[in-house]
Amino acid sequence: MKRSVVVISNRLPFVVTKNEDGEPVRKNSAGGLVTALAPLVIKNKGYWVGWAGNDLTEDMEIPESDDPTAIAHGIKASQIEPIYFSPEIFQSYYNGFCNATLWPLMHSLPTLAAFKSDQWNSYVNVNEMFANAAFQAVKKFDDYADRNNLVWIHDYQLMVTPMMLRNLLDEANISCKLAFFLHIPFPS
Repeated sequence: MKRSVVVISNRLPFVVTKNEDGEPVRKNSAGGLVTALAPLVIKNKGYWVGWAGNDLTEDMEIPESDDPTAIAHGIKASQIEPIYFSPEIFQSYYNGFCNATLWPLMHSLPTLAAFKSDQWNSYVNVNEMFANAAFQAVKKFDDYADRNNLVWIHDYQLMVTPMMLRNLLDEANISCKLAFFLHIPFPS
């Protein structure tokens, strides 16, 4: 059975940096997520939604990989749905709410959690950006009405993305499986 897939993670399977000439280039991302999921995206001609780093701006094209040994080499620029946000939003969303609030809570350390409403607002806004980008990726599938299509959302940075994406898909009458994988402990 053929299945189209969209992977959503906080970061893309690579970061975009600038070389000595100021041109954008891909830099390999480390970690097990890329190693495990890049082949799935490549084989199924899927999409990957994520943040590509501070050097990539909306007016720049995502470069193709020039490193045939890179795990994500086979993921074409056209298979990427990048998320753009300012360093200030990244600070509030990622370093703030994700790592200063959610991380301690998930590790059963509630006394270390910091709660700030502006960081929560950044978290919600960024999750909405991810949901919208994933929705656009799903609509690119030739068979986007196929119930076997899958959107696989990863980790605590994106815990409200599934609900937001489900609402967008339902409003558009698009049937699609959603999966969420939490890569950190859940407190008991």
